[in-house]
Amino acid sequence: APVAYFSTLPTRRIVEVLRKRGIPSALSYSAGTFLCNCALFVSLHTIHTYGLNTLAGFVHVPYTPKQAAEKQLVASMCMHLLLEGINVTIRECIKALSEKKS
Repeated sequence: APVAYFSTLPTRRIVEVLRKRGIPSALSYSAGTFLCNCALFVSLHTIHTYGLNTLAGFVHVPYTPKQAAEKQLVASMCMHLLLEGINVTIRECIKALSEKKS
């Protein structure tokens, strides 16, 4: 396997749309250093190995305020914005798949 794979999600477009809607977001070049990274790598390697025509990536979402209150110094976001952000992400992925088929 190669040293790395890159997400096939339309990440820049997702971040742009999220920010336009007032939802804080940032682009990252790493899924993390443990299970998140492993899940992303295995998914992308499988897609590459079998030539699958699909999207894959990893999206970290912040804690809710209630969850963050139990931790120290972690980012949080209200459930309403989290859900809106997830919906935006899914819609942008669907658009990207539709454009890919055209």
